[in-house]
This record gives sequence, C-alpha cells and structure tokens, in this order.
Amino acid sequence: MISLILFIELFFSLRVFLDFIIFNDIKLLDYDKLRPTLLGVSGNRNVLAFDLVFKLIFVIYSFIKTKSISRYLYLVLLFFSTFLLLLLSSRGALIIFIFVIIIYLFHNLRSKLYLNLILLFPILCSIASVRYLDSNRYNIVTKVSSVGLSDESTSHRLFLYQNAIDYISQNPFIGCGIGNWKVESLPYWKDRLSGYTIPYHAHNDFLELSTELGLIGGLSYLLSFIFLFSYLIKNILTNKYSMLVFMILLVYFIDAFFNFPLERFNMQIYFVIIFIFSFLISKLNSNEI
Repeated sequence: MISLILFIELFFSLRVFLDFIIFNDIKLLDYDKLRPTLLGVSGNRNVLAFDLVFKLIFVIYSFIKTKSISRYLYLVLLFFSTFLLLLLSSRGALIIFIFVIIIYLFHNLRSKLYLNLILLFPILCSIASVRYLDSNRYNIVTKVSSVGLSDESTSHRLFLYQNAIDYISQNPFIGCGIGNWKVESLPYWKDRLSGYTIPYHAHNDFLELSTELGLIGGLSYLLSFIFLFSYLIKNILTNKYSMLVFMILLVYFIDAFFNFPLERFNMQIYFVIIFIFSFLISKLNSNEI
C-alpha cells in the first residue's frame, strides 16, 4: 500500500520533469526553475523530501524481505525516489537517507551481502543521472558537507534553540500552553523581524514542547522515544519487524530534533505507525497474536 502511494506521489512530482525532457533539449534544463515544480501533492520541498525518506524505508525493507521476482520492482521505486530526493536537494533529508542506507547495509552485511550490492545500484544510478543533468552545480558530497555552524540555516536554528532554552530556564514547570510558543518567541525576535516574518516553531519538537508544557511534558515526550529505541534494539535480532520500526523511529526522531513533524499531519501517520507496530511486536513476543 505504501509503495503504491509512493508510486502515485512520484508520478505527480516528476510529471513536469518528464514533460520537459520529452519536449525539450535536456541540456536546457534549468535546475533552479525545475525544483519548485517538483512538489507534487506536497506544498514544501522539505516535507516532501522527509516523506520520501520514510517511504523509502518500507521500499528497502520490502526489497530485502520479498522472495519473488517482484522484489525488483522495488528497485525501480528506489531509483526514482532517490532521483527525486536528490533533485529536491533537502540537506536534512539527504543526510538522514545516507544514515538509513548505511544502517541497512551494515545490518545485511553478513547474511545478505549480495543484496547490498543490488541495493546500491539504483542509488548510484540516480546520483549519476542527477550529476549528468546538473554537472556544473550539483554535487551530493558538497551539498551534505555544506552543513556547518557558519551556514545561515544552521545559525538560524541555533538562535531558535537558544530562545527556547532561555524561556525553559525561566519557566521550567509551567509552560506557555500548547501552540503558544509562536507568541512567546516574538520578544526574542523583535530585533530580527523582517516584514511579517515570524518564527512559528523552535525547529525542535522536544524544546518546543518543553516551552509549552514545561520540562515534565518535554521530557515525557523524549523518554517515550528512548523507551522505544531501547525496546526495539533489544528485539532487533529476534523479531523481523523491529528493524523496520527502528528505522522509522530513527528518521522521525531526527526530524523532530531539527524540524517540527508534530505540526505536519502526514508525519503523524508515521508516528502512529511506530506505536502500532511496536505494540504488535510486543504481542508477537508474548505469543498473544
């Protein structure tokens, strides 16, 4: 079901790109003008990029676990999904995707080494394809390594984190209430506001919940992740679904640490999936189902 949804989303996202290469000279492709047209059913490239990473976890897992010849259809999805992910050029999503691939490769290193080689093939092909389209500007290594403390986006986030931590230190037990951080953060931005641009989020769900619910609320949310991580790691060798849920949880955790998936309804679908699958794993372990 998730693979089918991914296929539909890829069609809507890449149809503009396909129209261009069919009716125009591919050498005339303007990457900067192309990227805003690739959003498909999403309204934001970062949202779409992280959504792709979540779905790619299922695609890779299905490829590894499927025994029939149909498993190679997942490689086609992997190629086009990685291709779109690279075109979107969301650094956060790219870094997380690299982590996902590395963890999967290490997990299959002993028993399924040949699958690792097959798995890498569509990924390398997608990288080569994007490099061919934009050879002068696109370099995945440069894109990922450009993340640093001096980067404007990183500096922006660090300032948001400092604001949230300062507010928490002054209001450790009673927060400002759910949804009110966007109001309470305004005094910190009085000298940085530009027009009507305001910081709606702290770009860290753990800090933002701590400002709104107090430390008890924020730590409770963080502890739920720590508990799930420890439970899944403990069962990763004995339950075949634990690896899948662990990867989804890891991506969601990183997204929550640098963005605000709590405000994105499509990300909450994966949050619900995490808890449902974890519950099912516990039932399987206790032989209740």
